[in-house]
Amino acid sequence: MKKRVLLAALAAAVCVTSGCSFKKGAQELTQEESTAQPETTVTQVQTPSTAQVPETSGESSPEQPQELEEGTARIIIATDIHYLARDLTDMQMSYEYTADHGDGKVMKYIWEITDAFIEEVKAEKPDLVILEGDLTYNGERDSHIELASKLEAIEEAGIPVIVIPGNHDINNPDASRFEGESILSTESITPEEFEEIYDKFGYSEAVSRDPASLSYVYQINDKTRALMLDSCQYDPKNLVGGMIKDDTYTWIEEQMEEAWNLGMKVIPVAHHNLLDESEVYLQDCTIEHSEQLIDQLESWEVPLFKRTSSCSALQEISWRFWNL
Repeated sequence: MKKRVLLAALAAAVCVTSGCSFKKGAQELTQEESTAQPETTVTQVQTPSTAQVPETSGESSPEQPQELEEGTARIIIATDIHYLARDLTDMQMSYEYTADHGDGKVMKYIWEITDAFIEEVKAEKPDLVILEGDLTYNGERDSHIELASKLEAIEEAGIPVIVIPGNHDINNPDASRFEGESILSTESITPEEFEEIYDKFGYSEAVSRDPASLSYVYQINDKTRALMLDSCQYDPKNLVGGMIKDDTYTWIEEQMEEAWNLGMKVIPVAHHNLLDESEVYLQDCTIEHSEQLIDQLESWEVPLFKRTSSCSALQEISWRFWNL
């Protein structure tokens, strides 16, 4: 009795923020993705108010969140934080040069941006925060540990946080620290260590875990589940491009069938794109053999796929609301 529907790929382009209703049409979402311009505002669906990422001074005056209908959820989604532990830099020449000549990561202000984001989340009081990968600058162990400790402040405010890895986060040979004129190697982490560090941010609360990857299912509310897909390649070595393992496809099918039988909506979330991002980024950003995943999700009438623009030239923290 299943029927095929058009699957939408909703961009979370960094520095580009917008909101969407879970019931928006696929064509409309795709058009938004292709025409979005860099902004720092967040459109909150079903409410007239907007929220802005606060200035680095930490000052913020968000409007009071409006009550939603029973059974709905407010979700903040953030991507590509690329957090660097403060002790990994002395702020001298090698760091300054990297910050000024990098690919757009906002290295010089990442501590202020991250702290401001956390305070904004606590003020907005969403039902859930989803972090879509590239949590750290280049997978530094110290960066993961320090970011996880900061995320605890959100959980302590009664707001759950769930994460998946990005291509920068695990077994990254470019994990670095900056000292004077030198860029020195530092310790990265394994997949097992990622799960350990972020255990309380999705993994220990998972409805189901994929034995083949760091994918899992998280129960958002009694009507909706998040299918957190690990699209990264890091074993035996770290690769930029995304891919879903064969065993993971089998696990996905099992999860979709269970959700279908329970009458639940499923929101797949991944770090890499389901559809080609643009004519500029033709390699690595799109999941390899993505047509297989598209066919699988369409067969279960999945109306929306949430991903990040993992290869965007501007990689700074961005976020948006979802109302489900």
